[in-house]
Amino acid sequence: EWRAQGDTAVSSALEMQRVGLAAGVAAPLFGLVIATILGTGWTAAGVLVPYMFGIGLEFATTDLLREDVKTPAWVAAPVGFILWRFVQIAAWAPYLHQCLLPAATNPGNIGAFWYYLSLSLAPATALVWVGCLGMHVANIPTFLRWQRLAGKEDALALAAIKVEIEELTQECEDLAAARSGARNAALAPVQSKKSAAAVTRRTEAIINDAASSPGLV
Repeated sequence: EWRAQGDTAVSSALEMQRVGLAAGVAAPLFGLVIATILGTGWTAAGVLVPYMFGIGLEFATTDLLREDVKTPAWVAAPVGFILWRFVQIAAWAPYLHQCLLPAATNPGNIGAFWYYLSLSLAPATALVWVGCLGMHVANIPTFLRWQRLAGKEDALALAAIKVEIEELTQECEDLAAARSGARNAALAPVQSKKSAAAVTRRTEAIINDAASSPGLV
């Protein structure tokens, strides 16, 4: 029961983290789409490829360690990747800002909107990953709960289960013995009748043989 509850808690925590990961991907992708519309998409794509590759590598590494290798060390993998992601964001932030600057040339509030949006994409993305990192660290006890060592209460529960199994086994043996005894008791009169009939037939055969013998006439 506690293993099933632990697996459910891990699945729920992972689903919430995937939502955060989607947000961390969506922000720079939005900037890439705008840069493509402005004609600077190749430059934006070039600086964002390592960032996207790192996210995919994080998923692959985490799943490999958690599902295939089955080591509790998988909880440390996202921490390292997220910390490195902050370095990547600092690297592509000025380039993506430059790619979005053509939109800031629009007059009035429109240009100001695009200018501040180009400045806020990188900090917003970094803030998302800060939230993901905090969520992951907070969920580490949940992730490792299913691997906890058996305690005193588990040993007592196991002993109670063994006692119950032994009682059920003994009950089954008693029922089998009672059933076998009842069957033997039911067959005893029948066997006695068969034996008596066989003795009678044998006696009659001996008498008939004796009566038909010439020496006894």
